[in-house]
Amino acid sequence: ERNRLKKTLEYSADLRNVDLAIMVNYGLDIEALKGQSMILNGVVQGDLNPDWTIQTAVAAVRSDAGAIRLSSSLDKSLTYKDLMVNLIYDQPSGKIAMNNTTMQINDTTVSIVAERKIDAAGRKILPVTLKGPEVTLAQITSLWPESSRDTNAAKWITRDLSGATFKNINITANIPEDD
Repeated sequence: ERNRLKKTLEYSADLRNVDLAIMVNYGLDIEALKGQSMILNGVVQGDLNPDWTIQTAVAAVRSDAGAIRLSSSLDKSLTYKDLMVNLIYDQPSGKIAMNNTTMQINDTTVSIVAERKIDAAGRKILPVTLKGPEVTLAQITSLWPESSRDTNAAKWITRDLSGATFKNINITANIPEDD
């Protein structure tokens, strides 16, 4: 339905087995999602610009299983299952927010919070925070970049904390969007 006052086209869609890569390639201008591929099901609605790019989106979607790369500094993607995402995107204001979002990683349910920020230099940063009840040192070290594994600190942590379990975990990856 065309909104003549806003000069946009309103849309609403039920997603059934839609690859996120298609949405990113055709208008969801979120640099951090480029190169990600996951199959989505759910509902999305919002407004399209006159050139058919996405101006606003509110989405409640899920993905049964897959992998997502949160940072180029990690050697491995995070393998997940039961991803439930609630996303708000507003292109004119630059707002991207994700809340009430959960997924299972290594059979542990974690919550995800993200909201785009602009740093002091004017760069767009998307901090993505994973919160979980507990994680083992082995789970953490499996994600370490190869270049960090042979450092004295890594050797000490691996040797002296092996078998450790950390509780009430908050991990934030600040994903730059301008690179």
